Amino acid sequence: AAAGLGLSLALCADIVLAEKNAVLAMNFIGIGLVPDGGGHYLLKKRIGEAKAKKLIWTGKKLSAAEAADMGLIDGTFAGDPAEGARPFIETLLASPLLAMIETKAIFQSLQLEELKKVLSLERSAQEKMRRTKDHQEGIRAFLEKREPKFQV
Repeated sequence: AAAGLGLSLALCADIVLAEKNAVLAMNFIGIGLVPDGGGHYLLKKRIGEAKAKKLIWTGKKLSAAEAADMGLIDGTFAGDPAEGARPFIETLLASPLLAMIETKAIFQSLQLEELKKVLSLERSAQEKMRRTKDHQEGIRAFLEKREPKFQV
């Protein structure tokens, strides 16, 4: 599984692969929180704002195939990760890596300020959400293995 912050961390990679039985979720909503670890930025970058909001607001658990279909990840594999990644690795190794690195550096330099702002906004929002009754209820419900009853 790659859920919450774990999914944010996975989405930091240039190529994201998942074992075919993996489950992916941006499920902070279930405990009354917002994504962190750059989750807003990374989801928007991968699947666009509208789909990112839908995924965040529903907290839906996705199969690896569903995640690949929506563009959240780049592909799936069965079994051993080293074997599953082999076709992607071979393609990269046959490519002009220095040119690819320069392209990555250009994109990163263009997006760095946006990422910094998102991380700051997420930190502020998370601090605020941690003090809400919804977060307290979400944690209680999680520990008691029941659906939360959030208040408006």
